[in-house]
Amino acid sequence: MNKIDFKSLAPHALVAVIFFVAAYIFFMPNFQHKNHSESDMSQYNASTTEINKYKEKEGEYPGWTNGIFSGMPTQIMVGKTTKSIIGFFSYLSPFESWTKYPFKIMFINMIGFYVLLLCFKVDKWLAAAGAIAYSLGTYSISSIEAAHYTKVLAMGMLPAVIGGFYLLIQKRYIAGLFVLAFHLAIQTRFYHYQISYYTLLSLLVFGLVFAGFAIKQKDYKHLAMVFFISVIGIAAGFLSDIGQLRSTLEYSKSSMRGGSELAEMNTDASAPSTNVTTEGLSIDYAFGWSYGIGESFTTLIPSFAGGSTAEEPGKSSAMYKNLIANGVPAGQAIGLVKQPLPMYHGAMPMTSGPVYFGAILIFLFVLGIIVIKDWIKWPIIALVIFSFIISWGKNFGIINNLLFEYLPYYNKFRTPMMALSIAQFAAPLLGLLGLNQWIKDTRPTAQKMKDLKLAVYITGGIVLVFGILFSFFYDFGSVNDERIGNQTIVDALIAERGSMMRMDSLRSLILIGLTFGALWAWINNKITKNLFYGAFALLLIFDLGGVAKRYLPWDEFKYKDKDIAEDIKPTPADLQILQDKDIHYRVFDLARDPFNDNTSAKFHRLIGGYHPAKLSRYQDLIANQIAKQNQNVLDMLNNKYIIGKAEGIDQEIAQQRPSALGNAWFVNTLKYAKGPKAEMDALTTLLPAKDAVADESFAKILGNDLSFDKDSSDKISLLSYHPDKMEYESFSKNGGLAVFSEIYYQPGWKAMIDGKPVEHGRVNYILRGLKIPSGQHKVSFHFVDTEAKTDHTIEFLSSLFIMLLLPTSLFLFFRRKEEA
Repeated sequence: MNKIDFKSLAPHALVAVIFFVAAYIFFMPNFQHKNHSESDMSQYNASTTEINKYKEKEGEYPGWTNGIFSGMPTQIMVGKTTKSIIGFFSYLSPFESWTKYPFKIMFINMIGFYVLLLCFKVDKWLAAAGAIAYSLGTYSISSIEAAHYTKVLAMGMLPAVIGGFYLLIQKRYIAGLFVLAFHLAIQTRFYHYQISYYTLLSLLVFGLVFAGFAIKQKDYKHLAMVFFISVIGIAAGFLSDIGQLRSTLEYSKSSMRGGSELAEMNTDASAPSTNVTTEGLSIDYAFGWSYGIGESFTTLIPSFAGGSTAEEPGKSSAMYKNLIANGVPAGQAIGLVKQPLPMYHGAMPMTSGPVYFGAILIFLFVLGIIVIKDWIKWPIIALVIFSFIISWGKNFGIINNLLFEYLPYYNKFRTPMMALSIAQFAAPLLGLLGLNQWIKDTRPTAQKMKDLKLAVYITGGIVLVFGILFSFFYDFGSVNDERIGNQTIVDALIAERGSMMRMDSLRSLILIGLTFGALWAWINNKITKNLFYGAFALLLIFDLGGVAKRYLPWDEFKYKDKDIAEDIKPTPADLQILQDKDIHYRVFDLARDPFNDNTSAKFHRLIGGYHPAKLSRYQDLIANQIAKQNQNVLDMLNNKYIIGKAEGIDQEIAQQRPSALGNAWFVNTLKYAKGPKAEMDALTTLLPAKDAVADESFAKILGNDLSFDKDSSDKISLLSYHPDKMEYESFSKNGGLAVFSEIYYQPGWKAMIDGKPVEHGRVNYILRGLKIPSGQHKVSFHFVDTEAKTDHTIEFLSSLFIMLLLPTSLFLFFRRKEEA
């Protein structure tokens, strides 16, 4: 009879414990009440200060925040409430309350890759070693160091989704459906849609290659089954978080990712670039972080492009010796090599570390190409090639420019090098499949050694030629060297980069040699199989872990028993502004980069800030008005204070702007503009205290009155402030048009007068305008998600469907046949 062999689950439980211990050791400071100082996380925490304040008070996130950019939806920053039950079963659930994020991220990456290898029937102990190595990939580690948590969490689920698809190919339809849908649902909830997009591209590439082989074999029924079950699994995975997905797609139309109506209409060459076109991000902006073609050798030699843009060489470095040899005093030389320097000399503007897959895993990848004869190697190789091509971005424009132009939604994303997240799992997958097959191969030892030697010659030859021999002819200069100014230091820095490449090339050669030696010793019965597995695991951990520790060492975990943003302390300028008890006003922080820094959002509601997907219209306003210091535009945004630097001293000061127009006001006239350019141009000379301008498409809402009999007694005041609900008291002798210093965003904001819904329009390119009748009235704006109830129903049903597959999937995955 068929039943689950529960004894077969025990090794997998042991593997989970090993993963826990490995992640614990790597992130031990997390368990010592220490946090890592990540600037991006600190910036994120500052930007969500208002959001978290209301979350603590009310138990759920508000839908809107005025913390940055004068207002934007919160779901783009913190996500949305969901009714999906997937979260209760996710791999993070057991650790949610008592561990820090880096530990969780590493653990979930191990699990995701382990699931993939099990689906491909790799030996569980090889799979465990490979999963630990995958979690230590430097692109993941450097992304954790930069606090790109959701990206690495999503990367952890990518392999498991592919594993589920492979189970479908193996005709394990129920198990495959569950594995695919479950892990895609978890990934979707991590809310990093660029990685989810790459997941779909991976499924597409894998599916197309499989379809070709299925058609060749005329296995049409199986092909149809895989196709339809995949569609069901993908749909269930995404529908389990449909609220977040829907609102993000909705928001993208209004964000920079959705393009700008003004992009091709603005002919003013002096206006700062908005980085968008009418369709989405501009190609130059989107391709800003394009990996260099030659730089791709970092996957085999970590320092091939030098490392990071802020790395300390240390006293034992070639740079220190070079400085001393050129007469630099020892004290000064030590000071130089103990500060972060631009070791990176690749094609990108900056980076926090290389993309290193591991010399051992690249060696095994080549072995996999040699020994695997089955069709399955071709989609994996295709994924690796496709991943590299995309990562090269502008450096391989012959293909990537076409993808940017014609591939749906591709122009919504930036950072092409992120596509290496595909190759980071695909290359090790083929390598471990190759090793698994090589171990089980029954061919004569001589033939197996021939394949092994060929893999060594290829990978070792690449390292020897490109990493060592050619290194004496490379130019190790960087565009960042110009900032240093001192040629002696630059020369020493260039020498250090060359030395780093040669040392890491030697390191890769040694690791490849040791792995070859371990395989030779095992196949020739010099060591036992278990000893080989242990040695192999240690070599992998040393290889990937040793490089990973360069970019996330323990000594960077410094912040004890506190949130990493708590180091942001209020300045005297901040304290001065906080004495103002007005319930709602905005601050323009010019003491920092006003549109690339969220620090002051810790204490104030900002005109500026930083977010990669701000509202497109607000970016237009920044580029065409705020950057040109249009004071009238700052007035209409209720910019009451400016933070600046005192002349001659490094001290922040606060300056009040008495011209700020407050929360709302009545205007004398309304002018209609034909198109966004005319509306923006009108703002250049508009006096917002008296006049308003609106696109002619809002005439049905705002009416045809172009002038209003405004009385000196007319007044509108803000009574109460909540990010999702703002209440005003209005008095107008003759009625008129009120302008509110709040961002117009539809769908989302709903207006009411005396409790009755009314329509409001957009004025002054970005603000809300509302016609209010004469007399005294209560006016309110509510941020409402009208689709939430429907979304929650779909999320619950989709996630329930997925979880109902679990018992059957476990049974089929671990079953065995026994005699009754």
